[in-house]
Amino acid sequence: MIKTSQFTRMPDPNEPELDRLLRAWKRILERGLETLENTDHKDVLKWWASPQNEGASQRPFELPDNTQTIDKYSGYIEQMICYIMRIAPKEESTDETGM
Repeated sequence: MIKTSQFTRMPDPNEPELDRLLRAWKRILERGLETLENTDHKDVLKWWASPQNEGASQRPFELPDNTQTIDKYSGYIEQMICYIMRIAPKEESTDETGM
């Protein structure tokens, strides 16, 4: 467990690729939040909140009341990205077809 948690730490100075990847994630998150904030059409927000294609949700998709929630879950995503990038094999893999 302790060894696994070491893979989730934030990038070291010698990991510029991982740092750039996390900056890209933060830009994606910011753009998504801006889109949500700038979307004032309630029907669209209800469709975004709906888990089914057959009908819109009764409650629109909205930001959580607690602003720390976004930071908390974004941090989990950042840790997951760090973990995956550190344990992923460095060489290129190919499938059975050689692609």
